[in-house]
Amino acid sequence: GGRSGLSSVAFDADGRRLFGFGQGLCVWDVASGRREVKLLDAETEIGHVAIGGDGRYLVAAVATQEDARAEVLRWSLPDLKPLEPLRVRDLRPDPLAEAMGVLALAASPRGNIIAASFGDSRIRLWDVQAAKPLSVLEGHRAPPVSLAFSSNRSWPHGAATTEVVSE
Repeated sequence: GGRSGLSSVAFDADGRRLFGFGQGLCVWDVASGRREVKLLDAETEIGHVAIGGDGRYLVAAVATQEDARAEVLRWSLPDLKPLEPLRVRDLRPDPLAEAMGVLALAASPRGNIIAASFGDSRIRLWDVQAAKPLSVLEGHRAPPVSLAFSSNRSWPHGAATTEVVSE
């Protein structure tokens, strides 16, 4: 087989570990370049990874084709203990959102809010520490494919093709 690149990467708070999806969700030691652990197999489709909670959480947007489930998985850092996932069905369930999966993922500047964009053109927000749904941002004409938080506020900005929106 050929080599597979990384589809999404994130560094931990001190820059010593790199998290990314390339033939599964893996964790690498930056200094040695060695893979420390594989958290998920290649069969799980992962779109994005981010660090939240001021470096206390790793989040990964995943989808499974078997049961058309889209969710954001969480692990505590630095120990990589699995935590309760953030589920789309907890914030305005929608079969299209589940079927298309997570299109974009971002953590707020303070790391306490995770935003995820889904195929139903909605952005869902969660409290990453409590794993509690916060709100749903609606009104986008197309599904946002990129998300970023402003540096001075805790509201995400989304971009869909040529449309830039903010809530």
